Amino acid sequence: DDMKGMDMGDTNKKNDDMKGMNMGSANKKSDDMKGMDMGNANKKSTSMKGMNMKNTKKIKKGMDMKETKTKNTDMESMDMGLGEYYGIDYNILKSTEPIIFPKERPLREVKLELTGDMRRYIWGINGKPVSRESTIMIERGEIVRFKLVNTTMMFHPMHLHGHFFRVLNSQGEYSPIKHTVNVAPMESVTIEFLADDEKNWFFHCHLLYHMATGMARIVSYGGDKPDADIALMTKQLMKSIDDNVFYFWGTAELGVTNNYFNLNYSNNRNAVILGGDANWKGDFEIDLDYERYLTKYFRVFGGIDAGNELFLRKPSGDLGTNVDSKIIRPVVGIRYLLPFLIESEVKFDSRGNVRFQLSGEQRITRRLGLGLRGQWLIDGYTRLHVDLDYILNKSFSLFANYDTRYKNAGGGLSIKF
Repeated sequence: DDMKGMDMGDTNKKNDDMKGMNMGSANKKSDDMKGMDMGNANKKSTSMKGMNMKNTKKIKKGMDMKETKTKNTDMESMDMGLGEYYGIDYNILKSTEPIIFPKERPLREVKLELTGDMRRYIWGINGKPVSRESTIMIERGEIVRFKLVNTTMMFHPMHLHGHFFRVLNSQGEYSPIKHTVNVAPMESVTIEFLADDEKNWFFHCHLLYHMATGMARIVSYGGDKPDADIALMTKQLMKSIDDNVFYFWGTAELGVTNNYFNLNYSNNRNAVILGGDANWKGDFEIDLDYERYLTKYFRVFGGIDAGNELFLRKPSGDLGTNVDSKIIRPVVGIRYLLPFLIESEVKFDSRGNVRFQLSGEQRITRRLGLGLRGQWLIDGYTRLHVDLDYILNKSFSLFANYDTRYKNAGGGLSIKF
């Protein structure tokens, strides 16, 4: 439980001012568990005797980040070299003395889903980062129970400042006391504490880059009015939190016959995307969109497309089927992320042309992946793009592909950044 060496002031360049939320040491012995019968419990109160490490949970290989790689990210494809993950089974921990809360106290239950989007690197609680939903309200004298449900593929060590809590397990009244609990991927943990303090306390993931990008809340005691200077610092902190900054990322495939690229400038709800493909003969399609996330999976977008007319819409009568004709058109549409990380898209232009698209990529092995993209322009064409890529490292891959649009096969070097 030691926090030695963890200088919260250095978590990131914008978040060094956390003073306003009583994030500190609570050295007034403020973890005084008033009304809590802890018997003779002290700092040795969690017994490790008889601990059988054979009960340590093994997280299956199928939960490896590497298996969730998609075309437009460089995170999940990294060869992390971690092998199998292991997590502690909290059922093997037992307090040496029973810990009993007063039975007459009211109980407040709060479900907190630990959420995230590993493709865009956004983290939050109940689907929202701290900048969009900052506070969990409680009342002094309550027994507060948090049910932490991890919906992501990463561990989240959740830490509550100024309080110790019981990690509810099979030991019942002998459930251990902690200030941080590690919630394994796709698992749930329930904690509870006696709300016997005051004002505001920070609750966050102790993977500090998860905290900085949104996985945090302020646990606030109702009826307490914070000091003016503390309120000001809290307001300044919420303005400077890093969970809504824009990041630039993308891919470029430099090929022998065809080239492809996708550039993104995005934060947790907005994205500007520039993408397209071209061959060495001068045929191309380039799309520039502004995209708005309405939910984690559903987006709307609008922008412009440019390129060969036959790639974008039914040819106009005066141009016939001249494949060299180039146009620019306004477009709007919707996108939805389907299971297995399959991206779906419906796009409409100003002349009523409609184009459907499905695209996705799955890992065959840790380094070898298969990507598919299908397009159907109503009363126009059907396109299929097949791509094989072999990961060299987190930034570079080799690829080979076939594209019915350009009627050729090719290959080259893919760069992720």
